[in-house]
Amino acid sequence: MKYTLNYFGDDILFFKKFRSFYHKCKAAALIKERIDLRRGTLIEIDNSGEFSREVISMAWDNYPTVFSGSYCIFPHKISSAAFALSLAVKSYPYEDKRFLCALFALSDILNEVDQHGAFYDFSQMDINLIIQAKESSLKIMQKYLGDFPSEDENE
Repeated sequence: MKYTLNYFGDDILFFKKFRSFYHKCKAAALIKERIDLRRGTLIEIDNSGEFSREVISMAWDNYPTVFSGSYCIFPHKISSAAFALSLAVKSYPYEDKRFLCALFALSDILNEVDQHGAFYDFSQMDINLIIQAKESSLKIMQKYLGDFPSEDENE
């Protein structure tokens, strides 16, 4: 049997899809974990696993080149989850429980990044995804909660 480039290409494509699925599952598990931390509060949804898969699938479907390893790197689960949650917050109406769940999970993850981000091995892609998630969450909070006073105004 003579090996051709096509033969190796199909194997590589298979493993790339498997790795993409693996990273997708890790990010979905992180979102589910953050949502489950709110169990017993007013901000709770019935099926956090289904919701987390829905949120991650939304990001993977809208940005396949970023999340499928097309740039020879897969984003970290934290940056993937943060970016996916920022997309979810923009897509759900304000009155929907899913909006609040996504917003609080996003704030938990961004808080984790602010406190312990130096300990994670983030690539430049991860940093860009986190910055976009932070900017998106700030816009949403300003829209629904009003403008935050700047540090100069507090002095």
